[in-house]
Amino acid sequence: MKKWIVVLILFGVFFMAAMLGVVLWAGDSSIEVEEGSILVLDLDGDLGESETTAPIPIFDGPRLALREASFALRRAAGDDRIAGVLLRLGDAGLNLAQIQELREALEIARSDERPVVAYAESYGNGGYYLASSCDRVALLPTGHVGLRGIAASSLFVKGTLEKLGVEPEFENVGKYKSAGEIFTEEKMSDPSRESINAILDGIYGQLLAGIAQGREWTVEQAEAIVDEGPYEADEALEAGLVDLLVYGDEWSTLFGILEGVDEDDLPLVSVEDYVSAEIPGEDDPLDETIALIYGVGSIHSGESETSPVRREESIGSKTMAEAVRDARLDDEIDALVLRIDSPGGSGIASDVIWREVMLASERIPVVVSMGGVAASGGYYISVPADEIFVSPGTITGSIGVLGGKFNLAGLYEKIGVSHETLRRGRRSDLYSEARAWTAEERELVRHGMEIFYDKFVQKVADARDADWETIHAVAQGRVWTGEDAVRLGLVDRLGGLHDAIQRAKELIGVDPERLVHLRILPEEKPLLERLLSGELFGATIEADPLEFLLDDSPLARHRRVLESIRPGEALALLPYEIEIDP
Repeated sequence: MKKWIVVLILFGVFFMAAMLGVVLWAGDSSIEVEEGSILVLDLDGDLGESETTAPIPIFDGPRLALREASFALRRAAGDDRIAGVLLRLGDAGLNLAQIQELREALEIARSDERPVVAYAESYGNGGYYLASSCDRVALLPTGHVGLRGIAASSLFVKGTLEKLGVEPEFENVGKYKSAGEIFTEEKMSDPSRESINAILDGIYGQLLAGIAQGREWTVEQAEAIVDEGPYEADEALEAGLVDLLVYGDEWSTLFGILEGVDEDDLPLVSVEDYVSAEIPGEDDPLDETIALIYGVGSIHSGESETSPVRREESIGSKTMAEAVRDARLDDEIDALVLRIDSPGGSGIASDVIWREVMLASERIPVVVSMGGVAASGGYYISVPADEIFVSPGTITGSIGVLGGKFNLAGLYEKIGVSHETLRRGRRSDLYSEARAWTAEERELVRHGMEIFYDKFVQKVADARDADWETIHAVAQGRVWTGEDAVRLGLVDRLGGLHDAIQRAKELIGVDPERLVHLRILPEEKPLLERLLSGELFGATIEADPLEFLLDDSPLARHRRVLESIRPGEALALLPYEIEIDP
């Protein structure tokens, strides 16, 4: 009964949302940009990789995409009506690659006549790294700057599983392929520690170099200041981390050139509006069309999914392969850009997508832009592209394989569960959770994983014009920063999504500064169609309430990935996650 009440309530909510959307869509969509406008980039909430609307539109409108924000900032550089740019930072949750792409766009927007100002109530590592690219950094008088360096920590549950009677049986091909260590070890292995330390060195070096450049310090000065953090507002001002302590409504103080301007009459334009505004003198798009496909989240078989609870996306091999195929077969599409932000997942699903990307590259130019992470399966599906772009802080590589199962026989005994299996075929219960593998079975599983690893390495070698041994030397599950990946020849260039699109234009013989048609695939279904299909209801009603509590825990993320994998599948999965505090 309660479930039907929930369904009726949700139906009413969605109906109102749909009607509201019709009214809004029917309104005037033209945007006027006045002379002397301040362009406002408000980063309070997730900056999405893709231009997708929220699963529950009435509660959460369309999400600003990284590409749109970057495009607006670069566009403002040539628009004399924009007198300044305000970067307003909240809890944006940006990854390092997103921050680096926005830093580049902010630096392009800056000029002597167009100051770029950052403002926040408080700054963390990532927020301050982004803000340091601005002319001025402003802070709430009671705020703080939480610069304190970066750290990597790992959670290990081997002891917990032993107490429960659960035996993890995992095999990995590649000594750095350590994703299973959370279940099988009590501390980091030496190869894992080596790999993580190298990543931390790379990321920390980029963080310090960026802050030093923005504040006109030496790297040594930046490191000394970070080591003394965090800072309260007055301390941050004294240390030179911020330029002024001010409230967010004090526009004349934020923008010194605006002294004497009535703050109530100051024209503001949001990035969301500015993206669709007309720019005087801007050329119309050329006839050429570039398709843009986003691959965000863990890779699994079937349809891609979006969680209304976690605001997470996943890459379904069926959905993504069909989108790439549509781009390949459409005569109106001249080039394809893939934006990949994925830690990997199912090896089989990755291979299905790889095949379509490879076929597409035989007909049209294919350029990959890697986001915060494009490792293991995320790297696998990128390999056939003509060129691969990475940000310096992109996490990539992890060319290796993991597989296994959990033996629950001990747990069953502890809680009094009996288990009986009737078999036809000697190995019919190979992946049964009720027993351990024999030595022969373990070797059989490992053999299959080694075959997949050999094929993975060979695919990379073929694509990168290298031999198997050369790629194997930098593979073995090892994770690299984007900077290192360029140096090692695993990718081609440093640059963000904007640079990848510009390169795609060049590959089809178009001036990269000219506009072309950009078609995002797969095209999003209309709201009414999603309602009638039950897509939104299913996602909402079946959501696990515990996900609200466990949303961000490492165990929850590992569980979600493992649940999507079929028994016996090899996992092409990133061994760990590294995040920069916002």
